[in-house]
Amino acid sequence: MSKRADVMAELAAGAKALRNRDLVGVDLSGLDLMAIDLGSADLRAANLRGARLIDASLVGADLREANLSEADMLRADLRHCDARDAVFRGAVAKQVDFFGANLMGSDFTDADLEGAALPLSCDGFRGVQHSSRAIFGLFALFLEARVADDEDRAAIQSALKALAARTSYLFRR
Repeated sequence: MSKRADVMAELAAGAKALRNRDLVGVDLSGLDLMAIDLGSADLRAANLRGARLIDASLVGADLREANLSEADMLRADLRHCDARDAVFRGAVAKQVDFFGANLMGSDFTDADLEGAALPLSCDGFRGVQHSSRAIFGLFALFLEARVADDEDRAAIQSALKALAARTSYLFRR
């Protein structure tokens, strides 16, 4: 039996967790993986195109070169995952937590990252392909910040200027 068939059988039996699984290169495209726990799973080069990953946990997962194009990842937790060279083209990644994730070389073209928590390290974005919709998500958290007084406002403006200076390469084609 294929790994895809194994996963589908487990899901049909009501499995809610596939933690620490070896799913390298597995075709999981189009599957309903809503609220599934894929923490620390090895999903290198896996095909998750069009998968439903709403409220899923992929904390610490290895997503290097995985295809998450057109996946619905609303509120998914991708903290500390390794998503180098992963493809998120056209994915709905609203409110996804990417804190501590390595996104170097990832492709977020036409992805919707509204309200996503993205790593602010310059290295984490080196080589990231994007669209203006994806970049909007990067700054969404700053736009929602509540500023208590002028001192906080100045600190936030200073941080945004430094961030813009360090990430200006993102805006070049």
